[in-house]
Amino acid sequence: MASRFIRIEIVHASDDSSITKLSAYVARDQRYGVTGLRYDFTDRRDELVAHGLIIPKNAPDWAAVPEKLWREAERKERTWDRKAKCERWKKDAQIAKHIVVALPRELTDADHRELLLEFISKEFRPREHCVVIEWAIHKDNNNPHAHILISMRALGPDGFGNKVRAMNPKAWRAGMPRNDADWDEAWADFQREYIRKRYGVVAAETVRERAYVRRPRFARADPGREEKTRKFAEADRIIRNAQRLNPLVALRELTRHRAIFNVEDLRRYCASLKLPDDERLAFIHSVLGHAQCLELFNKRGELVGWTTAEVRSMEEAVLRRAIRWTQSRTFSSSWERATGRIVSRHFGLSEEQSRALSELVGSRLSLLRGRAGTGKSTTLNALRETLERCGWRVMALAPTNTVVSDLRKSGFKNARTIHSALWKLGRGTLKWDARSVIIVDEAAMIDTKLMDRLFAAVERTGARLVLAGDDRQFASVDAGGTFAEFVRCCGGPELKTVYRQQKKWQAEASEDLAAGDIARALESYYAAGRIVFVDSLEEARARAAADAAGFVYAATNAEVEALNLAIQGRRRAGHVPADAVDVQTVRGNFSIAPGERMQFYETDHEIGCAAAEFGTVVSVGQRIIRIEKDDGSVVDFDPRRFHGWGLGYAGTAYKGQGKTQDRVSAVYDNPLAWDPRGMSRPMLNFGAVHCLVSDYATFAG
Repeated sequence: MASRFIRIEIVHASDDSSITKLSAYVARDQRYGVTGLRYDFTDRRDELVAHGLIIPKNAPDWAAVPEKLWREAERKERTWDRKAKCERWKKDAQIAKHIVVALPRELTDADHRELLLEFISKEFRPREHCVVIEWAIHKDNNNPHAHILISMRALGPDGFGNKVRAMNPKAWRAGMPRNDADWDEAWADFQREYIRKRYGVVAAETVRERAYVRRPRFARADPGREEKTRKFAEADRIIRNAQRLNPLVALRELTRHRAIFNVEDLRRYCASLKLPDDERLAFIHSVLGHAQCLELFNKRGELVGWTTAEVRSMEEAVLRRAIRWTQSRTFSSSWERATGRIVSRHFGLSEEQSRALSELVGSRLSLLRGRAGTGKSTTLNALRETLERCGWRVMALAPTNTVVSDLRKSGFKNARTIHSALWKLGRGTLKWDARSVIIVDEAAMIDTKLMDRLFAAVERTGARLVLAGDDRQFASVDAGGTFAEFVRCCGGPELKTVYRQQKKWQAEASEDLAAGDIARALESYYAAGRIVFVDSLEEARARAAADAAGFVYAATNAEVEALNLAIQGRRRAGHVPADAVDVQTVRGNFSIAPGERMQFYETDHEIGCAAAEFGTVVSVGQRIIRIEKDDGSVVDFDPRRFHGWGLGYAGTAYKGQGKTQDRVSAVYDNPLAWDPRGMSRPMLNFGAVHCLVSDYATFAG
């Protein structure tokens, strides 16, 4: 009857407001994080048996609301970074302890509640330590269990104070809070004692599969360390697979990267679970039969895939806002006349660009679309100067640091990523109001959830919004496509004339791509000798490395890393430089030397780098590597501690979003991974496309 299952973990601070999400999950409630992101678990409220909050007697009034409580706990873990001149999380910031315990199936709901509260009172003594404890009892699939969230800091009349060291013996840092016994044994003993006192019987220990493996401490020199780590990793993999068998979890994973999924997506998901045939069929039926799953049909009534009610509801809400805002006039006619005078006097815009600029002013939401090379950046910069001269406060946003860097170079001094802006708005360090105009570049790269958060922030503050992008390019890595829907339903000025290409055939090919005529554009590149056919991936890689005068694109990360090493080896001409240093990175182990190219994969404000930034190595050493980034700034980092970088000669097609590059090549290594609309982006100035097919007809088909 007594269960030994218990899991204990530390909840660390993070930009995705994880404690708010966890609290919403525990309470089966809907809550908003500090960045405005909504966490909604109300669809699982029927699994909630009981829920409560234990707070000190002298706690502030706001402490009675869990959402406000945990957001204040997060704010306590923030500090000002003097070097980066911005707020950041404290190093190794910890917000709470999260404990999960299994409850005996044989006991009643009332028994479960009494058992849990007695355990909390005896083991954690919240009144004595003045900590906050949120608890809940869940029962799903005959699996009664409880969640306990314990704040790391004491709560007083003035808010959260110092950390409670008395509850934090050394063993906590190893993941186990008791020094005298294992927690699983202590939990089982407590249940047996409770059952003996209440029912007068001696409870046997129930043999239940332990879903989580406790991580004991072991010395770095422990000879069995690697084997233990492997076992723990395998246990975690089993846990994750078990969680992914939940149909709702499966639906959310299937729609995380795309708004819809098809039979092939579902097949791959099932293959990753490694289910037997009979179980796989039953699982598919449970997923497609779930209340959240919606069928999608084309105009002929044919089934083309599925989505979820959650995704569809979010898309419809964002689209309704967009339609309402584009029909809402907010700028006066006198403002528009002033805009016309400024445009004619101060900007060297084409007639098409001037016309687009005049159409961008007047609505709460404005849309500007155009392919690469049509002058979107020039038009947006003219819009910025126009707005600033008329007394508006302009902020430029973009989905990636790369695009932000380009915006700053073009004249937008006040530019940042969308995530950064929403994060600062949530913490009150950034202000938007009715005199603010938010210009968003590369809007087609924004996923639906982020677009929803952005729209919510704009509506809350009364700001104006301008979205610019290419509705035919790669969409977001996550579920997206909202910008294309906005264009379809709301319209907006379009820039069609391509100015970037020097040669006539390249400009014509770009116009063909803009019109969706991919085959004709490919014919132009083929006729110009820019498409090369080879028989193997190795040969394509070798040709790309030999011809690489610029950046090289590939469809998969595996091929990108192979290309990086091949290009580095080709440039070294088979000789490793004497001053090269061996390094370990998130993209593998290799050597690096001065003059070689690199790219960052992680953002680190202390170092001064952002994900997707590129640079050239200035000097290398075992303890310090100096990089000159492409924007001209110089950063240093310790390669022993920072591993979020790799070689910078190649990347996936998403690396080309928002970039202007003079010469690039591409290895067509995986036909299933290429989207012709996205492929058109780097092909504007291709040196060559190295294909694995035998002829042009196969490639174009």
